[in-house]
Amino acid sequence: MNGLKKIFGFLTNKKDKKMITKACEIYKNSKQYKIITQSKTNTGLFISDNPIYILPVDIDLDLFKEHIFSALNSSRQNVKMPPTHEDIKLWQRQLLKSMREKSFSSFYKNSTNCDIIWNLDDFIISPGKYSQEYRGLVTVEEDVIELKFSQTTELEITKKVIKILEKEYDWW
Repeated sequence: MNGLKKIFGFLTNKKDKKMITKACEIYKNSKQYKIITQSKTNTGLFISDNPIYILPVDIDLDLFKEHIFSALNSSRQNVKMPPTHEDIKLWQRQLLKSMREKSFSSFYKNSTNCDIIWNLDDFIISPGKYSQEYRGLVTVEEDVIELKFSQTTELEITKKVIKILEKEYDWW
């Protein structure tokens, strides 16, 4: 693997021990897809970032693929986490406005979603569902898809994302 070591299912560079990760979230409701770029913060957590794409559900497959990979390629490393609780609340309000949503809970309840994590040649699609207990999204572990990435699989990955987003899960 030429200087790379697999740790916790992700590829890292042995020299500097940093994960090389790209990520985005995709949501689908009855009318739209919302693709939200995720960037890794200086704390190691992911945070929503720009660009955010709002697209009709009847979008052309190739155009949808382009937006997914544009979001992934826009994903950044070492983004500064908002430092205070007030800054986080402001960031959340701005994010809701950018997504054209009123609240996270209604957004989560009225959408299907998946997270996409891309580490060099490892590609993971993780569907989520709303949990009333946690008042947020939880991963549906049994439906996680792991693929090896190559340029020829971009369309296959897009089709798998669409299939995952068509599945509806009961809340718990």
